[in-house]
Amino acid sequence: MSTKNKIKLILTGAITLLPLCVTLSLWAPLTEAMGGSYHFAGTLGGLWVVALLPVFLLILHLFCIGITLWESKRKGQEQSPKVLNLLFWITPILSLAIHGTMYAFFFEYDVNLQMFLCLFLGILFVAMGNYFPKCTQNSFIGIRISYTLANRENWQKTHRLGGILITVCGALLCVLAFLPLKIALVCGIALSLISFLVPALYSRTYFYKQVKQGTASPAELKDFQKKNKVSKKVSLILVPVILAGCALLMFTGNVQVTLGESSMTVSATYAEDFSVDYAKIDRMEYREKAPEGVRLFGFGSFRLSLGSYRNDEIGNHTQYCYARVQSHILIESDGDILLLNLGTEEETKDLFETLKTRVQEARQ
Repeated sequence: MSTKNKIKLILTGAITLLPLCVTLSLWAPLTEAMGGSYHFAGTLGGLWVVALLPVFLLILHLFCIGITLWESKRKGQEQSPKVLNLLFWITPILSLAIHGTMYAFFFEYDVNLQMFLCLFLGILFVAMGNYFPKCTQNSFIGIRISYTLANRENWQKTHRLGGILITVCGALLCVLAFLPLKIALVCGIALSLISFLVPALYSRTYFYKQVKQGTASPAELKDFQKKNKVSKKVSLILVPVILAGCALLMFTGNVQVTLGESSMTVSATYAEDFSVDYAKIDRMEYREKAPEGVRLFGFGSFRLSLGSYRNDEIGNHTQYCYARVQSHILIESDGDILLLNLGTEEETKDLFETLKTRVQEARQ
């Protein structure tokens, strides 16, 4: 590694770790801002998750830079300096952006998360799109499929198209910052898929066009695939495992409430249990419609909404809820607010009535 790259690696690594120093210096006020007797952030180690995230990002940063430089040296083909610069700076910028957003939420600054994310991702996509055509053929950065890796001309054509689509996608993501959240979410996912899937389909089509023109051959592709049998087998194993894991997280999990003699215990699949004494419950309400809020910290899926949330009506609060069940119970204890429901509207209503009786008995 050149001296210039070493200096750049040290600098970008230090910036990536900067939020760790900020978190440690603000430990007490952040603990108070995130805390609470049953605050979800506390159940996951809270600040330790925030504090250790820069360490994970640094490891990822070192791996990406290291493997890119190693492959360039092995192949004797230097990667584009502009692409390397993007690779050097993307992780530290991401680290600062993620932690800056979290600090703003924890200290209750008024941050438009949708606008911030759409603009940040939009600018990032525009930068990536501009650098894509300059990316030299490699097995780590870019559209890395058999057709592009086996044929240099295919790589160049595919990345030229990919660069245009990703740039357009980035510009449209910036526009989505000003649209309603649900529309922005659906359009953002669709744009991202289009910008990466269309070049992949184009690469395949272009390869067989090359075959007809005699500038490429199926034997060339088979030879490449034969040399990369190990990586192909690993991909065939890892991709289904990753997809299954994502499906498991997105569509499974439960929230359970156990009512004891003096307290209730709430447990969820992806969070630790906590207990609340009936005598310490100051307020309880049954509501038929779930409030719209922004998740500050925690776990969200198509099935569950767990974690720290904020909305204009009740401010910072904790949710242990099924995402598709509208009714919920609002519980306030020692200044902390919990929103809770069960798998159906009827179960949630029954829980409220039983819990109300237990609270009344505890107060007598």
